[in-house]
Amino acid sequence: MSNYKYDHLLHSGQQSDEAFPPIRILFEYCLNIKDTAKSDWTPLHIAAGSLNTEEIAALIARGANINSAIPTCGRTALHIAVCAASSKASRILGVNTDCIHLLLSNGASVNIEDREGRTAIHEACSGGRKEIVDLLPQ
Repeated sequence: MSNYKYDHLLHSGQQSDEAFPPIRILFEYCLNIKDTAKSDWTPLHIAAGSLNTEEIAALIARGANINSAIPTCGRTALHIAVCAASSKASRILGVNTDCIHLLLSNGASVNIEDREGRTAIHEACSGGRKEIVDLLPQ
């Protein structure tokens, strides 16, 4: 776990090497889905950035706002997941798109623009993964 005192608990928990998913422990004892890290990322944004479908599903089940935008940049969990899944490393590793499917099936809007006017489809096109572009309704 990180020693940085402002790290969000979920972010720190993701760094754990434990086989037991730390999100269950965090929910049981202290995690509030509306908490934000020092960076203004909510637990849902953090889970989307790591493409962790289990954590995303747990957060949605607990009422996380799926279309919540990070105040400083305007990105939603869908923006972040699309960026992560479209990255060069993800393309090389053949990362699946389950978390994007999950966000979309739970009401993630593809039309929300970030502070630069970019939607999730812009991110998908920039990343060059056709299968992700095809997932996003236009």
